[in-house]
Amino acid sequence: MPVIQSFHRKIVDQSKETIMSIHNHKKFTTPFTQRLKDGHRSEQLLLEQLSILGAVGLKIGTLPDLPFTEPRIQHCKNNKDGYWTFVAPDLCVILPPTSSKPDKEIIYIQCKKKTLMGAVDHHYLLDEKQLHLLAKSQEYLGRTILVIHNTSIHNEPQWLFVNHAELAKMKLLKSTINNKPTFKIPLTAFSPLLKLMEGT
Repeated sequence: MPVIQSFHRKIVDQSKETIMSIHNHKKFTTPFTQRLKDGHRSEQLLLEQLSILGAVGLKIGTLPDLPFTEPRIQHCKNNKDGYWTFVAPDLCVILPPTSSKPDKEIIYIQCKKKTLMGAVDHHYLLDEKQLHLLAKSQEYLGRTILVIHNTSIHNEPQWLFVNHAELAKMKLLKSTINNKPTFKIPLTAFSPLLKLMEGT
């Protein structure tokens, strides 16, 4: 009897470890609709922040036949680069003239929300599809940047950005996270949003 109980306890413990392992590697802990709502809120806050700095922007791109209010990228094995792409970053923004750039400039922005934990986070993780979207936007639309809405309470800037043109020059570390090809972007590659208004 003790042997059976010991065996049963071992099975239960292993099951608990497996369940914990699955949850520890789960990418999201909030429902999709809530994440979508949070993302839209970040985009709106970014537009307001840019407006304060003198820029004019708007949200772009929808797929009206789908229950989403933003475009999607779908995987397609038949395409030469592996994706059927609906190229539409989150925002289109017109930057005011600066001393280094006397003409107004149109840029395209992909906005992401992230809590950065200071010394704990040395990289921002971006999955391959999102990097692909940035590349296609840069190719077909024009200058494209990735903006992070940092919701941390630490002393890092709330808004950080990096130009896709700079990402394209980097040798980014690639790994598989939650069964998705993912690139690690060093946080040192990002700059405070104010630098964007200085013509950086």
